[in-house]
Amino acid sequence: MPHFAPLSFLQFAGFRTPFRQAGRSRLPPRRHGASWLRTCGRSLACCVAVCCLAGCGEGSRTAPESNAGPGTNPQADAASDTRRDAGAAATGDTGDTGDTGVADAALERVAAEIVQAGGKVERATTSARRTAAAASVLGITLAQTTATDTQIADWIGQLPALETLDLTGCAAAGVRTWAAIARSGRLRRLRLNATACDDAALAALKDLSQLEQCELQRCPRISAAGLERLPTWPRLRDIKLGGPQVGDSHLAALARCAGLRVVGLDDTAVTSVAALAPLKNLQRLSLVRATVTDDGLQGLGELPDLRHLRLRGTKITDRGLLAVARCDRLVSLDLSETGVGDAGLAHLAGLVELEDVNLWKTRIGDAALAHALHWKSLRRLNLDDDVALTDAGLVPLAGLANLEFLHLGNTQLTDDGLRAFSQAKKLREVIVTECPKVTAAGVRELRAALPEATIRD
Repeated sequence: MPHFAPLSFLQFAGFRTPFRQAGRSRLPPRRHGASWLRTCGRSLACCVAVCCLAGCGEGSRTAPESNAGPGTNPQADAASDTRRDAGAAATGDTGDTGDTGVADAALERVAAEIVQAGGKVERATTSARRTAAAASVLGITLAQTTATDTQIADWIGQLPALETLDLTGCAAAGVRTWAAIARSGRLRRLRLNATACDDAALAALKDLSQLEQCELQRCPRISAAGLERLPTWPRLRDIKLGGPQVGDSHLAALARCAGLRVVGLDDTAVTSVAALAPLKNLQRLSLVRATVTDDGLQGLGELPDLRHLRLRGTKITDRGLLAVARCDRLVSLDLSETGVGDAGLAHLAGLVELEDVNLWKTRIGDAALAHALHWKSLRRLNLDDDVALTDAGLVPLAGLANLEFLHLGNTQLTDDGLRAFSQAKKLREVIVTECPKVTAAGVRELRAALPEATIRD
């Protein structure tokens, strides 16, 4: 009987056959011919089955993931869902044919075009937010670029996860841009300063349900009536308006945005804050160079949660600070470039939570600083260009235990007065530029006493 080739395969595959029994040869005795034939037949069948299984294993290694029903392989299902979702988010396709490689290439093309136009791209920093290519871009800045209306609209349309958009100074932004922004359902921060944004544009953007921050400074085409759209942004927390066309009538719309916490009205024609009284959650108010008056500040007392107030460059006087004194939760106060003096600071002695006060270029003298000693939490104090200040008023400030930053530029401070601050161990920065009575030796002495502080002269 000849020796059959399939036997070697069966032995390799691990099948036990009668030919491997102990004490017997590989070829069976002739007297067992019938039995041997039956056994060989069965072995041959097993061989065929093994070959078929081996072939299936080589050609269908991914079959369990693609053919198994939902839920039979959770890891495979999750991987498949991730790939499908990534493709859909990147390409806009809700089917299963999204190609993340193509989406990555398209994304890089858009990013390159933005950068080439002078813009910036903000990407997600965590791998969890980079599941889809287009979802990795969270913000773009096109401030002062020459991008066209069509380009801007095209870029926005290809970034479905966009959360931040800065178009400051983009003169070309127009109808196409507003339409693309309106479709950005995840937009949270929008800056349209110095653009052609007008009442019609705000009407087009009325459904930005996720918008939290909006800047509309130097947009002369926006009227008080146009701002009536603002209350349709339910999550709005921060709004900044600016320009001489913004007056008291514009504040009525802001007053209906109950969730506002930050309001900026710099360089406006606003004369009174009375209309903002309904904003009980307001924490920051900026009126830099606004036309607000002493009487116009009376409404500040109606803002119980106000923490930060900027009145720089306004026409207010000591009388106006009577209204500021009612904001007993103030943490920071900017009175720089105003006409306030010693009597005005006397009104503020009770603001014991103050941590940051800017009195640059005011009319205060030594007497005013006696009231500053009540601000036990004070960390930062700017007295630059307050030319009437001398050692008599400045030296007691060294007793403010939490003081970290002190600007004494262009005052009458002397070396003796500067030496007093060597005991203020929390100081980290002291500026004594243009102080005619402070010498290099006095500066070196303070540096030696406060090695961890920066002394600028």
